[in-house]
Amino acid sequence: MLSAFKHKILQIRKAHGIEISLLPDGKMMAYAVTLRLEKNRIIKEREFQVLGATGELLKKLEPGCPVAVTVNGKGVLHKKISPEVPENQRFETVLPNANPAGFYLETEPYESCLSVAIVRKEVLDKIVEDLSRLKFRILSVRIGSGGVRWILPYVNANGNSMLRSNHYAFHLSGTGEVTDLESFTPDGEKGSQKVEYSVGDQYVYSTGLLAFASAIELFAGMPVSGPWAANGGIHSAAIEKEKENYRDLKYFRAAGRALLAFLFTILLVNFLVYNHYFSKNRELQASRLVNQDEIRHTEQLRTAVDAKDRFFRQHGWDHFPRLSFYADRIAGLLPEGAVLSGMQLFPLNANTLYADGSMPHFKNDTIRITGSCEDPTELTRFANNLRDIPDFKEVDIRSYLYKKETASGIFIIEIITT
Repeated sequence: MLSAFKHKILQIRKAHGIEISLLPDGKMMAYAVTLRLEKNRIIKEREFQVLGATGELLKKLEPGCPVAVTVNGKGVLHKKISPEVPENQRFETVLPNANPAGFYLETEPYESCLSVAIVRKEVLDKIVEDLSRLKFRILSVRIGSGGVRWILPYVNANGNSMLRSNHYAFHLSGTGEVTDLESFTPDGEKGSQKVEYSVGDQYVYSTGLLAFASAIELFAGMPVSGPWAANGGIHSAAIEKEKENYRDLKYFRAAGRALLAFLFTILLVNFLVYNHYFSKNRELQASRLVNQDEIRHTEQLRTAVDAKDRFFRQHGWDHFPRLSFYADRIAGLLPEGAVLSGMQLFPLNANTLYADGSMPHFKNDTIRITGSCEDPTELTRFANNLRDIPDFKEVDIRSYLYKKETASGIFIIEIITT
């Protein structure tokens, strides 16, 4: 699972394939192909050739993308040798008496021979250095014909027994394998004759065949056996360092995307949680306003009830008085010549001045009776009879006003109960 995850990270989505042909007059011809990976399909975006220095490539190729380079032409020695030659003797077989330390060597086995390509290190290093200076990311460098093996399974030969590139003619067997190859020199600046081939569902000219194969190698070959395992080609410190840098860049970008995704997830969760509790808080705030109105109304009712309760307690109305009994006794002792006109229980204290908003005061445990009586003696006897009642603490005739014209007097009696 970890290897699949690494493969996913290191998978290349877009790449340039370049075949550089070194010309005898010191110039170079570059054949370039740009490929992209889209829904597991390799699509050719463009194919072109430029003549001149490597700087001309910058005008048509996007820097920063992975680049696979194949170098052929003047300075690249190609020779076919027997497959039986041991690996440690191949260089000497091609260049006797030369120092192997000053050259790069690449071999590719075919059915009838072993293809060997050799180039001086200073020639190839200069090309790689020039491309790197132009910000091209060189991840694969080859010399000779080795890159063609990456497209052989996808070539639709349609009965053709030969594939041509700028410097090689590949003889194919019936199964599409290379049985033999021939090298040749292209016709100067005009390049080789163009033949169109079908590779998969894409079409490529013969001049861009090895450039196409080099780019395919980046998609198919580089991440297969682990991070940047050796899959043939030229190996140098500069190329290996560029591979390391590109691998680190891919890991850094993947980590950056993962971090951004993690932060976005955290922010999204925070937003959802915040939005949830914000909605709850808004509902609670609305409920609180309603409850506050209810609480305020309840407090007002409680204050009114407390005020009434204090009023009742203050004036002794919180117990059960015997007012009906007292009224019955008073009425029972009333003499025949007297008539009651009124009876006030706990009468208002008329001697108290009230400020604005102050509560009225009543005479607690007091009964005031008014009426008329023809005989003052009978009134006195009535008052004395009232005094004999044990529940009447005090009986006082407050006033008696006799009117001759009515032969009757109006009286006011106040009774204080226990």
